[in-house]
Amino acid sequence: MPSLELLDVIQHAKPNILNIDPLETSKSLRKAKGSNKNYNMALDQIQAYCSGLQKLPDLLKFLRTHPNQEWHKYLEDVGTRLLDIFGNKPSVWYPTGRKPIESAGGLLIKPAIRGVWVSESRVLPCVINARSSVLLDSQCNLPFVARGVYELHVRDLLGATGSMVIDLGKDARTGLRANCIYFPTEAEMMSLEQFESISRKFDEALILAGLKSQAAASSIDLFRARKDN
Repeated sequence: MPSLELLDVIQHAKPNILNIDPLETSKSLRKAKGSNKNYNMALDQIQAYCSGLQKLPDLLKFLRTHPNQEWHKYLEDVGTRLLDIFGNKPSVWYPTGRKPIESAGGLLIKPAIRGVWVSESRVLPCVINARSSVLLDSQCNLPFVARGVYELHVRDLLGATGSMVIDLGKDARTGLRANCIYFPTEAEMMSLEQFESISRKFDEALILAGLKSQAAASSIDLFRARKDN
């Protein structure tokens, strides 16, 4: 069974996150497969960016060691943007492990966040969208992610002062990326009831796609780790 994360709900929701259709979403999920075309090499260097010691030429040299040369320019774009965001002054980054774990809903999941950023007394669980195909627009996708990060990583984290969302998605209107940084308040998040409704329909899609055998007791359990993990 493939592993999923919160951003995959947006990636596969058809026709969109607010009008998610389980059957159409299941068709997209069936096509999901792993690829070496990911941004992990750029994302895994955030600790170095935060140190203030990372130099752009050295970063680009490292990213160009990726085996797929056609992917270099995309890695370089994301890596440069993240260095611009995190490299302005020294701060601390606590990375979150990416090893998939079993959720309470029986799904293999990765954390929604990439890590926790500590800067100027702020403690911010941080989700990073590096996918060009996903834009966290303020009307639906960003409120969904903001609620998910809050429920899964902020609410129970002692000392958290909020959350941070970095969106490097490509705007379909312009075809361009931008360094979009948000610190969503609870008022800007999707309601918990709507978030759970979307998660429930996504759970139905997972069952239709043959990726799960039964519905989760609670829709939000799709993304919560089992207590014995």
